[in-house]
Amino acid sequence: MGMIAELKLGRTLTKLTGLFVEANRDPHFSHEDVRSTEKYQQLTEKLKAYNPTKVTIELLNNMMVTLKMGNDERHTAQSHLLDALDKDGFAIKET
Repeated sequence: MGMIAELKLGRTLTKLTGLFVEANRDPHFSHEDVRSTEKYQQLTEKLKAYNPTKVTIELLNNMMVTLKMGNDERHTAQSHLLDALDKDGFAIKET
């Protein structure tokens, strides 16, 4: 994967993470509700260009960085994002 493609993937995952951070802050909006939003659909459409394994690796790398920074809120959002992407076939989460 080229540098531009990696940057685009990272940017898309960052935007998706932001959606889940906001969902975690809103008591009336669950992380499951995020999957039905237009913004989630638009962003995941961009993930179709990437292999689910690559998406998973990139997100897991982001999660490790987030843990090192001590940002629990963002890490929780990334965990919910990984679950959602796995359910929608864009990532692979082994159980």
